[in-house]
Amino acid sequence: MPHVLMEETYDEYIGIHIAGTFARGEMMRFHNIPVRDIMQEAVRYGGVIVDVRTEEEFLRGHIPMAVNVPLSDIQYGNYNLPKNKVLLTYCQYGGGSALAARLLSQAGYKVINTVGGIVQYKGALTKNR
Repeated sequence: MPHVLMEETYDEYIGIHIAGTFARGEMMRFHNIPVRDIMQEAVRYGGVIVDVRTEEEFLRGHIPMAVNVPLSDIQYGNYNLPKNKVLLTYCQYGGGSALAARLLSQAGYKVINTVGGIVQYKGALTKNR
């Protein structure tokens, strides 16, 4: 089971472990961050924000710059995401994105999961695709 990194050690952990592991192209499990940090981390890594909710939920409002890849598509392997980018997953409450992060990580993607889901996200949402 993945662990939640404490805020005060997250930057140090990322700098030492994740950056080195990503640079070597090694398979690794995903890590969790608070959903409030999703934009900052996406910019930091040049990552792709992946909303794993249904298309209907996505169209009602989502985090800016997010792409919609429903969890069901991930479960069936029906997606096309860049393997050379860090993926940051989120969902409504947190459970779906954790499952998506596990599946994507097992498929060789570099993944950071967000804890808390969009219900805990305090930033502005958009309805643009």
